[in-house]
Amino acid sequence: MKKYIYTGMEGYLLTKSSVLMKRKLSDLIKNAGYTITLEQWIILNTLWDNEGLIQTEIAKKAFKDKTNLTRILDKMERDDLVVRNRSKENRREYRITITKNGTKIFRELIPLVQNHNEKIMQIFESDERNQLIDSLQKLIEAMEE
Repeated sequence: MKKYIYTGMEGYLLTKSSVLMKRKLSDLIKNAGYTITLEQWIILNTLWDNEGLIQTEIAKKAFKDKTNLTRILDKMERDDLVVRNRSKENRREYRITITKNGTKIFRELIPLVQNHNEKIMQIFESDERNQLIDSLQKLIEAMEE
């Protein structure tokens, strides 16, 4: 039987690179003086492109379970980053929108996040970077089927 070395498997390498990228970005945000967490940043990103989503839609787009998302949104609401508005279509649902404070913080962090991403991606030549993006998108499409 062939020796099993999980640290060389694609899934392990993808997970490790994802964890390391998230950790570095989280540290960068914290070191820049922001109290926002990476999870909250992901939610703001999701809402930035899709203002007024209900919680189940946010959970799906941000890859969060509903219980964890409720906890994150509670904190974000307390920190004046988002507000919950009762849905006009279904009174049991709330539409989540970004507050002025949330918008301000989001806009301030965009250059920081973009610079972080560019620094990491500098290790790749342009064609390697394009191939990486294409390969990751292909993998995501296959996994979503």
